[in-house]
Order: sequence, then C-alpha cells, then structure tokens
Amino acid sequence: MTGTYFQRLESLYDKLCIRFPGSVSALGWYSQKTQHKRFEMFLKLGDFQGKRVLDVGCGHGDFYGFLKKQGMEVDYTGIDLSANMIEVATQKYPKATFQKQNLFEINAPFDWVVASGILAYVHGDTWAYIRLVIQKMLSLANAGIALNALSSATPDDERMPAFFYVDPARFLREGEALAHRSEIDQNYLPNDVTLRLLKH
Repeated sequence: MTGTYFQRLESLYDKLCIRFPGSVSALGWYSQKTQHKRFEMFLKLGDFQGKRVLDVGCGHGDFYGFLKKQGMEVDYTGIDLSANMIEVATQKYPKATFQKQNLFEINAPFDWVVASGILAYVHGDTWAYIRLVIQKMLSLANAGIALNALSSATPDDERMPAFFYVDPARFLREGEALAHRSEIDQNYLPNDVTLRLLKH
C-alpha cells in the first residue's frame, strides 16, 4: 500500500510546489498563521533548544524557520517525498538538513520527531497505517513525538472528499497504547487535532 500511496503523494506535492512556488498553499495550508498555530502545538512537547529534530513531511522546511524565529538552535533534519519541496527548503534554509525520503527509510535517532499534515490523504486501512506511522516515529524519538490531523469533529458541509478526518478519541487511544504519556489538543484551530506522545 505504501509504495503506491507515497508515489501518489510525491506526484501531488511536486505539482503543488510548481503551482504555488514558496507558498503555504503548496502544503495544503490556508495561511502561515494557521501553520504556525500547528507548530505551537509541537512546542508543548518540551524543550527544543539544542535538540535533534526530525520533521516528517517537512515541505518547505517552515518548522525550522519557525524554531529559528523563536530563538532556538536545533539540529534539524527535514524529510519529504517531494523532490521539489526539498529543493525549495534547501534554498530557503541552507543551514538545515533536508532529504528526499519517506519516514520508513529513516533509522537515525532524534530527540523529537514531528509531522504536520502527513495524514491528510490516508485511505484504505487508515488506522492500521496511522498506527504504523506512530510506531515508527516513536522508534526514532528518544523523548517524544507530535503529529496533527484533520478532526472528525469537522462539520459535514466543511469536509473535503479527498481528505481523511481522524476521530480525536481514537487518535488518543492509539497513542495511549504505545507511549508512556499521551496528550491531545483540539482547541487551537477549528477542525484540527494534535497528538503528543512522550516516552518518559
């Protein structure tokens, strides 16, 4: 499932990157403001200063830019399926590390592993895939992980057919089964949910 799925996402985001060069629209976000709201939820994990950070589905590397604006120095690696995204990110943030890879190709250890928006297009056995993503992220993180998704609390008339909407209660249960401590946030943006999992 993942091979075809990753190829489809790679093609989609390569095209979006060309259509919306350098814009958050290429990432599927409405604005930089909402993007930053999601990033703020990641910071609730704990101290990022001086830490090794893996950003899964990094897009243009904007989480690195967000951390820098907060005055944080981090050992940052961003990975993305889209070569076009990686090219933009590398030009935008030459001091960070960017690689065209998928999550399941990474084996190096990090302190924090984060992912914003990578569950938007999941189809098929969605919860089995989400569980695999959480397990892999946790296996790479020494301290913890955070990832967000669209919430099933989104009203039907505001949903888009191509997107997957996560049940927040089940999202939390999946995390609780795999991590020492689980936290969920639902009140920072309409229709969005963030899961944070800590290993200690």
